Amino acid sequence: MVSPAPKVSVVMAVYNERPYLEKAVQSVLDQTFDDFEFIIVNDGSTDGSKAVLDRFEQNDDRIRLVHQENRGLIASLNRGIDMAEGKYIARMDGDDISHPERFGQQVRFLEDNPEIGILGTQAGKIDAEGNVREGWKRSLPTDSDAATWRLLFNSCFCHPTVMMRHSVAENLGGYAEWAEVAEDYELFSRAVLQTQLVNLPDTLLKHRRHEASVAVENRKQNISRCAEVAARLHHAILGSSSAEEIARFLVWMERKGLMSAIEETEFRDFSRVHEHLCSLYTTCACRFFANKSNTQVQRRALRKLDTVANQIGEAEGMVEGMLYKLRSWSIISGRDFLSVAWQVLKVRLTKRTSILG
Repeated sequence: MVSPAPKVSVVMAVYNERPYLEKAVQSVLDQTFDDFEFIIVNDGSTDGSKAVLDRFEQNDDRIRLVHQENRGLIASLNRGIDMAEGKYIARMDGDDISHPERFGQQVRFLEDNPEIGILGTQAGKIDAEGNVREGWKRSLPTDSDAATWRLLFNSCFCHPTVMMRHSVAENLGGYAEWAEVAEDYELFSRAVLQTQLVNLPDTLLKHRRHEASVAVENRKQNISRCAEVAARLHHAILGSSSAEEIARFLVWMERKGLMSAIEETEFRDFSRVHEHLCSLYTTCACRFFANKSNTQVQRRALRKLDTVANQIGEAEGMVEGMLYKLRSWSIISGRDFLSVAWQVLKVRLTKRTSILG
């Protein structure tokens, strides 16, 4: 008799993560939701990880372990996805720790919200010894429109928190080989054109950052590759009007701030950046946003546009900068330019009268 397919397939790729591996694997096996298979691809580890994994496999029949010569993270993840039989695919890294309720909460949400194709969670940061890193809290978007907007410039997920529908992963064809060190962002950038993405508000993973982690070793390379991914996404949304150099500038601006973006890209045509952002917002509002008047997205878009408008003001004068701000507010609010200008003027006159009075 053929046993039924599990609800969830957990996919973990491992390469030389012996110091953290036992806690990572055990955190999956300790999930309160237990209808899963645990696919572990050992990518040619040389540090004793193989022995640890072999021992776990002997003691839990939910584990499907494969050993292979070193082929890299992307090939290992794609092999795990190809092996997956579950309705949902959950990612996990060999140095992180999942909260016991993680899978249960994610499955319930995906069952109740069929329009969501990929679901992440919030994550806390720990160091190599497992100590909580204070002062690090990156709030990931819990609204699908906000997730879409953020994805235009940066990933909207902490990768190892993600659970996705098997059908979505299959339609996307897995992770792209060319996108090394940004393979997760590249996958999500294609997914957003097909389905909705969002995060739970709960912190359900401890994300370890240490000197041997991929993210630390390849940080600058990661930003450059993310810029390439963003350029492809902007082109898919805007077509021929998209410009690779502007997408690259916006990724650096999102990750490291305006001055770093100018220094790294040497791009200074801020009026083109402003027009590009306006085009992204209006196109996404028409094609992707479930709520075209989403105030959370509007605030985030205006902050970015105002930052660019301020730079225009410094370069071309205060009046020019204010005109760009007025245009931003007009586009985001959906009201005509003169109406917005009049409202702004009234507010300024009221404040001035109040001061004089």
